[in-house]
Amino acid sequence: MQSLHIERMKLAEYLAAHGMNDDDFALRVGRDRTTVLRWRKGRTQPDWAGMQAIMAATSGEVMPNDFISDDFQSEAPPPFPISAGAE
Repeated sequence: MQSLHIERMKLAEYLAAHGMNDDDFALRVGRDRTTVLRWRKGRTQPDWAGMQAIMAATSGEVMPNDFISDDFQSEAPPPFPISAGAE
């Protein structure tokens, strides 16, 4: 069985790669353009409904972890135990 690989990226990278601006993306996710601007710049993080809309609008290319700083991700332990041999 082949696995589906989705290239994940930050929101700003996604918008640039797809030639979209804040207004375009705001229409897709049903939010105000200034909200998208704050998400893109890292000033605020989306609430759960916003995150679901982002995941749907980007087909999973932008995920919740993409809003967590790289420094935090590298220092934080995994959210659950990883057992050997688990796939």
